[in-house]
This record gives sequence, structure tokens and C-alpha cells, in this order.
Amino acid sequence: RDMSFFDIHMADNQFPRLPTTTDRDAIQQNIADGTAGAAITELKAPPGFGKTRTSFRWLSTLSESKGPVFFVAPRNSVAESLYEDIIEDMGALGLNKSVELFLTGEVKKQTGDNQFSSDLIVTNIDSILSPFISHGKLDRLLNIFKSPMIIDEHHEFATGSAMFSQIATLITARERAGSPTLMMSATPIRQLLDD
Repeated sequence: RDMSFFDIHMADNQFPRLPTTTDRDAIQQNIADGTAGAAITELKAPPGFGKTRTSFRWLSTLSESKGPVFFVAPRNSVAESLYEDIIEDMGALGLNKSVELFLTGEVKKQTGDNQFSSDLIVTNIDSILSPFISHGKLDRLLNIFKSPMIIDEHHEFATGSAMFSQIATLITARERAGSPTLMMSATPIRQLLDD
């Protein structure tokens, strides 16, 4: 497998406290540059490190996207918080992209015009997996396989989770389709990648 792993430690001698903004920007860019060509990347970093901003840097290293970028969260509350973080980070970084919050069948918020056609789609895992069981959502399924995907809090899909095998299958299928996946968490679970 073509994978890259980044484990940012803040409690050891490397970073006894959260790095300065300048240092953090450099670390985030080094992580993004280090993922070039990897089909699957896992980023473990503590809260406050800037995993969402790192994901924007990661996106900038990819060749032109074939569709929207999916930011996937395990639950609605995490997706809603992620949506707010993305809007804030895009403003701070001067990015101008349409963003949509799509939660299990309905758009909750969006900055673009059409449902499920924004540049960035923040959604929950249910919305990603539902096209697998509903033939009426084939267009969404195709987007899911051809677009870059960022899975936030991926540790929640670890072994023992009811969705573990579905997530592992999704990641494997996306890898075979040549679509990059970034998995972020403060609590890494390599079992998902190793299986």
C-alpha cells in the first residue's frame, strides 16, 4: 500500500508545547509535501495543532480534483463543528470555495448554489455510505470514489465499530480508484489501514 503516516507529538522533547504559528505553518506544509503521491495518509496531531488547515495544504499538493472534496465526520455534531472550522480557516487562508454541509439526506448550510455540487462537502459517514445501498444515488457514489476525501476523527471507525468493515472497504476501493484519502485524528488507529 502507498501510505504515509505523520504523528505529531506535543508532550515530548520535540514539541513540549504547541508550536508557534510560524513553526506550525512550516510543519503543516512539510506534512502536506510529504504526502505527495500517497494514496492514503494518516495524520495524528493533538487538538489545536491545525489538522483542518493541514488538510487544505494537503489538498493543494494534489493534482486537479475530479469532483468535490469530501470532509467526512463520524457524527452530525462533528460535521457541523468541522463546517464552521472550514469556513473560518478558508477566510483566514484567503480561499474562495463553495462549501456545503450535507447531513444524511439534506443540505443544512451551503455557500454555493446547487445541492451536492459545492467545491467542499462536509458530511457525516452515513451520507457517504448510503449510496452503497441505494441505487438512486449512483451519481453521488461516483463522486465519492473519484474525489479527494478527508476523514476526520477516523479513530471512531476502529475495530469493534459497526462501520469498521464498511470504512475499510471504502478506503481500499478509493485507493484502487486512485483517489487520495487523508485520515485525521488526535487518536490514531492503524488497524484501519493495516486491514
